[in-house]
Formats: sequence, C-alpha cells, structure tokens
Amino acid sequence: MLYHVTFHTDRQALGTGETANKVRTADMECAAAATQAGRLEGFWRRAGGNGAILVLDCESNEALLEELSSLPLFPYLRNIEVIPLAAFRGRDLGVANALSRGKAMKS
Repeated sequence: MLYHVTFHTDRQALGTGETANKVRTADMECAAAATQAGRLEGFWRRAGGNGAILVLDCESNEALLEELSSLPLFPYLRNIEVIPLAAFRGRDLGVANALSRGKAMKS
C-alpha cells in the first residue's frame, strides 16, 4: 500500500554540528537503500518551508511505522502526517484521466 507522509524536521533539536551531519548522512543512505528496495517511491523537499514529503510503499501500517521509526532522523521529525493512498478504479479512472488532461467529465 502506498502512503503519503509529510513531516517537519526540528532543526533546533538536531543542531548544526558533527552529530547533525552524521544523522543527515545516515538518513540519506537509508533513503537510498529504501529507494533501491522499492519501498521509497518518491522524496520531495517542501518548497519555501521546513519539511519533506515521502511516498512509501509498505505492506501494512506496522511496516510503515517500522520504516519511519528506523530512520536516523526520526527522533527529530515533528508534525508527521500519514495519508494512505488508493489507486483509481473503474469509472474513477476515467475521472482521473480527464483531470490529468485538464478536461471536465460529463455526467
């Protein structure tokens, strides 16, 4: 199942020293490994703000929690919001395709 995860990083708690650099480096290594394993579908920084958006592919809510809590940056994450995503099916797919082309659907 795909999950949209939004969070902010508490930069004050993380600090700016050598420890912060090690945590950030280790976190990027975890992100690279999750991408290669197919668990991390996308990773974006929030423009003009502090935070990021992830799209993770996990088997369950428990697997998602394990994935997030294993991140070296996890102790510094705040305002974590998780939205489960579902693919469009049937008629909904026609609506999604029309919206992606910028066209309105007729009832």
